[in-house]
Amino acid sequence: MAQIVADAELAKQLSALDGPVTIVDASGTVLAVCTPPVRFPHTPYSREEIDARRTEARENPGAGRKLADFWKEFLAAQGGAP
Repeated sequence: MAQIVADAELAKQLSALDGPVTIVDASGTVLAVCTPPVRFPHTPYSREEIDARRTEARENPGAGRKLADFWKEFLAAQGGAP
């Protein structure tokens, strides 16, 4: 992917945005339509906790629930039928 380095003024304008933006030249010709990167919320788990859960899942592959069972229980709790 090509990369454009924004000068200080453009970077300031872009950082203030919270949604998509159309970039145009002085005559109004559309140069680009950009969307901000997706910013995921910070996880409440530490790197060590995540690594421990992954290790446990690898070492005990049958310990979890099947997705079909999860959905069945979830829908039942919502009052719906599978």
